Amino acid sequence: LGTQQGSLILPLNFLSLSTGHMGAMVIQSPRYQVTKVGKPVTLNCSQNLNHDTMYWYQQKLRQAPKLLLYYYETELTKETDTSDNFQPSRLSNSLCSLSIRSPGLGDSAVYLCASSKDTELQCYVSPVHKPLHFPDPRSFSRPSPSSDVTTIVETQQ
Repeated sequence: LGTQQGSLILPLNFLSLSTGHMGAMVIQSPRYQVTKVGKPVTLNCSQNLNHDTMYWYQQKLRQAPKLLLYYYETELTKETDTSDNFQPSRLSNSLCSLSIRSPGLGDSAVYLCASSKDTELQCYVSPVHKPLHFPDPRSFSRPSPSSDVTTIVETQQ
């Protein structure tokens, strides 16, 4: 990740979840994209796993991945510190996109897409038991890298 003569490289990686099925994958397009600072960029993520939940993460240099947002079916949940510059869309159960409305040098990061299958949790509570605590949806994701995508953002000259 670096800057050379006004250009900024933003590698975009995708995460795929281990499901035990051959051919199961999470993929991103386009593989490479070049844009100017301020010119919108759209990242697409698709999965053939029939997962209900799709996630977008951002990983800045020398930092852990940070969850930006996720969709459970068509319900969007954004982290409170996620910029309005990031505009997601769940186009279908298998396709989710993330647009960066006005990319800047501060958006230099690895962008990660993941999906997970949420199952309905059953909770039977008897009077002598405490209610069950449901896990955070982010805990369903157990990603591993699958492919690389690079976007180059150039400064206007």
